[in-house]
Amino acid sequence: MREQIKEYKRNGVTTINEFISKKTSTNIKKKINKIFCNQLKKLDIIKNNVDVINNPKLFFLYQKKNINSYNNTCLKIIQKIPEIYNFGTSKKILKLVKSFGLKEPIFSTDPLIMINSKYSNNKHGWQYAPLHQDWRSIQGSLNCLVIWIPLTSLDNLTGGIEYIKSSHLSGLQKTKDHSWYKAAKYYNKKTQLTKCRPKINAAILFSSFLLHKSEINRSNKVRISLQYRYNDLSEETFIKRDYPCNYKHAEPKKKLITKNFPNKLNLEKIFS
Repeated sequence: MREQIKEYKRNGVTTINEFISKKTSTNIKKKINKIFCNQLKKLDIIKNNVDVINNPKLFFLYQKKNINSYNNTCLKIIQKIPEIYNFGTSKKILKLVKSFGLKEPIFSTDPLIMINSKYSNNKHGWQYAPLHQDWRSIQGSLNCLVIWIPLTSLDNLTGGIEYIKSSHLSGLQKTKDHSWYKAAKYYNKKTQLTKCRPKINAAILFSSFLLHKSEINRSNKVRISLQYRYNDLSEETFIKRDYPCNYKHAEPKKKLITKNFPNKLNLEKIFS
């Protein structure tokens, strides 16, 4: 681990194999599959439960039939799986994060699940992240750490992430507008990017100041990645800036999402 910590400080990134257990990874994917199956059955795309993860065309059919439902499922619902939080707050992970310099780790955002498929690579689906620094959206502690875990196998076609070595030492970069969020102006055609495609259930640990981007999934497979971001409650500038949080959390809509729901009969059925 000492060598990996040195590599992290030097390059802003390191890789740890067998980071998440196969059992935990499998349980998370089972929950993801079940959530999607429930929605696909509701939309009459399937009749019975299937292996959605290994049938990526189903993501496209779901997206095509109800883009709002698809985005809600991907962007909000699957992020709330308990096993994801349990692993991110386990003694093993917190001990590891502390070894990389965060004295009092705290989530900077909710954990994220990203699903990429060539069948949903269009303007209505997932946007691949351009070259960017995660700190730009987080704006938390200066030692904010990101953990990126592939829950599916990666190869040349599925892609992983690309980064610029030691770019975390160059400070906060200027940006330009981008449909995804913000893109760093740093990048040009001569910039050397390092490709990183770790083994399934391994992890890439990198500084939130590391310049990195997504690779486009051009395979016939789904790419699923799990991401954690940690701030440090003990970091001096984080304390001085009153622990800023650059995200909206738990802000409820004022109107009912489903009109005239629930009624008395709905509740009687639940509690009978």
